Amino acid sequence: MAQQAEELGANAIVCTNSIGPGMLIDTKTAKPKLGIKSGGGGVTGKAIFPIALWCVHQLSETLGIPVVGCGGIFTADDVIQMLMAGASAVQLYTAPALKGPTVFRRVTAGLQRFLAENPKYASVKDIIGVTLNKTGDHQFSSPRPVVIEERCAGCGICVQCCAFDALSMVRRADEKPLAVIADNCISCNACVGVCPPKFDAIKASF
Repeated sequence: MAQQAEELGANAIVCTNSIGPGMLIDTKTAKPKLGIKSGGGGVTGKAIFPIALWCVHQLSETLGIPVVGCGGIFTADDVIQMLMAGASAVQLYTAPALKGPTVFRRVTAGLQRFLAENPKYASVKDIIGVTLNKTGDHQFSSPRPVVIEERCAGCGICVQCCAFDALSMVRRADEKPLAVIADNCISCNACVGVCPPKFDAIKASF
């Protein structure tokens, strides 16, 4: 749709507005809390920021016209992330509606501090789109699980839960079973969650 808008002569794209519809229920009355007749409504505010940021990044990679980033922007750091994702400008609504117009002063001051602390950016314009050529270098950074041998009881629950067959049981020198994590572990850390608390033998290694 954005590409069609560009082809038809749009000068810029605003991304995004509210997303949804979503739903909330008042547990005291069992009635929907959001505004339209169906009980649903648009979801806005801080919760949608990561989605809005992703959309801005995707459009900035695709389009040849400016992208205006909006959706959940509350702080200077949010603005900087939007600019780095490719936004040429940003739009705030929920933040000033909830916190008042002084939010603009705080965001501006935060941007000035960022530029002062990062002299490689001479101006805000230098921040725009710097992440667009870096996503290919990104490495998945989920912490890898580690088995604490002295705590492992060899119950095998972790082996059963692993969808990637990355865990197996081996025999120690004293013949007691021990869980071992193989190289094909993708660091989903499901095993960390299923290890019984009384053993607590698998930890996420940061």
